[in-house]
Amino acid sequence: MEFLFIWSRFGRFSTKPSITIGQEIIPPATTACNLGVLFDENLTLKPHVLSLCKSPILQIHCISHIKKFLMASAAKTIVHSIVGSRLNYCNGALAGLLDCDLSKLQSSQNSSMHLISLTKKHNHISSVPMELNWLPIRQQFLILILVIMYKAIYGLALHHISQI
Repeated sequence: MEFLFIWSRFGRFSTKPSITIGQEIIPPATTACNLGVLFDENLTLKPHVLSLCKSPILQIHCISHIKKFLMASAAKTIVHSIVGSRLNYCNGALAGLLDCDLSKLQSSQNSSMHLISLTKKHNHISSVPMELNWLPIRQQFLILILVIMYKAIYGLALHHISQI
């Protein structure tokens, strides 16, 4: 058993509370996973951002070794399915991230764009997102929120969202 004690990092807790059930003392965990999203005790989502960045980079590295055997369209599909699905899963929770965390996610997306477009790692990548029809991370989050708001306003969203 474990639980997550969520508190402000500016709080004045000298010690974190623990829960006692019978003879068992359960200390609070530092992170908890819910639906694949890692939450930390301050709700900064830093552990989740780190896991989002680590996994695609490793997979992109593996794909880069076999890309010479793949057609360009197959490489684009593979990379987009791996990186896109990881970066877009539960991205509504990531909408309010700090710039330093967003830059880590953007770096993951940029490295995948370098692989697909066959550009060198240090070349500028400004024209590649338009060719691939990919938006920068910050704009992806903004579009998601705007679409949800539009659907809620015009009654096209789920019932519980439209009532807000």
